[in-house]
Amino acid sequence: MKTLAVVNHKGGVGKTTLTVVLLHLLAERGLKVLAVDLDPQANLTLCLTQNISEDIPQSYHLLIKGSS
Repeated sequence: MKTLAVVNHKGGVGKTTLTVVLLHLLAERGLKVLAVDLDPQANLTLCLTQNISEDIPQSYHLLIKGSS
């Protein structure tokens, strides 16, 4: 088992984005991943537990498909 920590005392440097991408890439390769969100803002938790449905328009639809 290996441990990877993504830390930086400054906010807004991309820690959550980097973590989500790393988790996705590692899981795609068949590795088991565990994310522990210790940030009081819980942005990683919110990102990973967000209910994304094709039935509910998201910004993705506007940017990629040109409709909302």
